[in-house]
Amino acid sequence: MAGPRRREAAPSAPGRRSVRIRDLAAAAVLAGGGFAVAVLAAVAARVVWRPGEGAGVPVPVGLAVAVAASASIVALGRLYGRVYGVVAAAGWGVGALLVLQNRPEGDYLVAGDWLGWGFLVGAPFAVIAVALWGTR
Repeated sequence: MAGPRRREAAPSAPGRRSVRIRDLAAAAVLAGGGFAVAVLAAVAARVVWRPGEGAGVPVPVGLAVAVAASASIVALGRLYGRVYGVVAAAGWGVGALLVLQNRPEGDYLVAGDWLGWGFLVGAPFAVIAVALWGTR
C-alpha cells in the first residue's frame, strides 16, 4: 500500500504574471500622476482672471482648475478600481506635502492668502471625497 499522495502545485497560468505587472504599473502611473497633479495644481491655484479693464472682480479660475484636476486624477483611478483611487490619492497627498515644505528662502510655495487657503482646504476635501465616494 502506497503512502498518502502528495498534492502537486498547479502550474501558474502564463498570463497571471503579466496581470500583476500591469496592475503594479497602473498603480505606479496613478501614484505618479497624483503627485504631479498636486504639484502643478498648487502652482495653478495662483491664477486669477480679472474680467474687463482695470481692477475688476478677481475670478479664481486657477483655484477651480486645481481642485477639479485634483479630484479628476482620483476619479480616473476609481474607474480602474477602488484601490487605485486610493493609490492616486496617496500620490496626491505626497505631492501636496512636498509643496507645503519650507523653501530655502524661508517662504512657502502655497501662500497664506485666500487662494492658498482655498487650495489647502478645497483640494484635499475633493480628493478624499472622490476617493471614499460610495464606500460602506
